[in-house]
This record gives sequence, C-alpha cells and structure tokens, in this order.
Amino acid sequence: MITKNQLMTDDLPVWLWLWTPIVLVLALLLTGLFLPGDIYDKWIGNERSGILETSHAVIPAVSFFIALRILAHKNLKNFSWLWFWILIAALGSFYMSGEEAGWGQHWFEWGTSSEWAAINDQGETNFHNTSSWLDQKPRTILEIGVK
Repeated sequence: MITKNQLMTDDLPVWLWLWTPIVLVLALLLTGLFLPGDIYDKWIGNERSGILETSHAVIPAVSFFIALRILAHKNLKNFSWLWFWILIAALGSFYMSGEEAGWGQHWFEWGTSSEWAAINDQGETNFHNTSSWLDQKPRTILEIGVK
C-alpha cells in the first residue's frame, strides 16, 4: 500500500515505478500474441471500448487532475514559470484526453455531422484530424517539453 508520505516525496515503491509498467507491457504483449483475434479486438483493441484505447483517454485525464491539484498547492508560487509550465501541461492533458475520446463520441457513440466529416479526415468529432496545426504541432511541443 502506498502511504500519503510516499506520494508527497520521491520515495515511491519500486513495484509502482518499475514493475507495474513492465507487467502491463508484458500483459499487453502476451494478450496480443495468445488471445484469439476477435477477443483481443473486442476487449483490448476496440476503438470504442477497448482497454488500450480507453487508457489513451483516461491516463491524460488523470494527469490533468493531478496538474490542477499541483497548481492549487500552497507551496507553489502563483504565476511563476513553474506554475505556467504546469498549467500548459494541464491544458495539454485535457486536450489530449478529449481528443483521444473524440470528445465523448467513442463512448456515447454519436454520429459526425456531414459538415464536420468533410473537414475531418477520419470522420470523427475531434480537432487533430482536421489540420497539421492541431495534430503535429501540439505533438511536437509535447515532445520538446518532455525532453
């Protein structure tokens, strides 16, 4: 069990930061190799409800809320460079989560209007498939920020 003190310091348990990602990658690899294709497609890789695709929206959503909590922390000086950097990370996480879920289209299964489908190259209700400025540019900024 993770204690509150561990979350407030850099002293996280090894199983959390090392072994959990390794086990998840191996589980994903093994399910892809050994599950029949139709079962894998239904439960893991399905764009609408698969575990893998859903995690692409849930993980950035969690990071959005963590960033908001950090921004509200009493020890973080408001409007400092760090504060703005975390704000950018929060906004980017919100954008990424919404885009990956098609702003709800994948879960609530609403259709795409013909006008929107005409400018969206995948016929979804998201922005990143409409132009490189909303797809490749934010991705490049994120990659620069991570490095």
